[in-house]
Amino acid sequence: MAVPFAVSFFSTAPHSLDWTVHLRSPPPAKPNEGPAPAWDLWRRIASKDPAFGRPDVFGSPIPETKWESATVTTLDERIPRYIQKICKRDPFSGRVVTGGIVTVRDSAWLLSWTVNRQPHFKQQPEGQIVAWLYSLFVDVPGDYVKKPMQECTGEEIVQEWLYHLGVPEEEFPGLAATGAKAVPVMMPYVRRRARRLGRPACGARRHRPGVAGRRLALGRARPGAGDLRLPPAPRTRA
Repeated sequence: MAVPFAVSFFSTAPHSLDWTVHLRSPPPAKPNEGPAPAWDLWRRIASKDPAFGRPDVFGSPIPETKWESATVTTLDERIPRYIQKICKRDPFSGRVVTGGIVTVRDSAWLLSWTVNRQPHFKQQPEGQIVAWLYSLFVDVPGDYVKKPMQECTGEEIVQEWLYHLGVPEEEFPGLAATGAKAVPVMMPYVRRRARRLGRPACGARRHRPGVAGRRLALGRARPGAGDLRLPPAPRTRA
């Protein structure tokens, strides 16, 4: 049967969790992992003809395909200094900062982060930097914060990021509490693969706390574990 038209839709809204976490807010609520109503149209169409594929491959395995991101806004110049130390670029210059995604290859969460040209938003206050970070292994305890990212507050997520930025540990509490605020979001269906093979074992990595540039892959994404493969991010020049 020839398909005379294409139907394109993709929604994570029924199961997405967007919560603003500022300072010492509690951990987020757990996402609804039941069947998503947003996929019902595709399911009904696919039940009429196999040419429309198998929607449940994409719309069902939430625990296996979810990952989490967070928008982190720095509130003063302290954290940007560490960003500049790694990127060798002034994040307040208005030009390219990271030039792509920085993947922390030793991170138990497989944490990545990026800083684009600033200001990121038109009304962004002067002296603030907006960074975006995400984790692929949301249910694995972190290297500094010994909790899975999905159970962490925004402040704890910032602490884990500071650890991988090479910030001295004695500065974590103050910087995470007063130097930044985080807005984490849990996103289901992001990864197509329903299984993650060869996941990193907890405690399998060794770190030297306080060392900047801890096995960072600057400007590119690293292939993940097992059957997970991430396409490289395009490299740009300032």
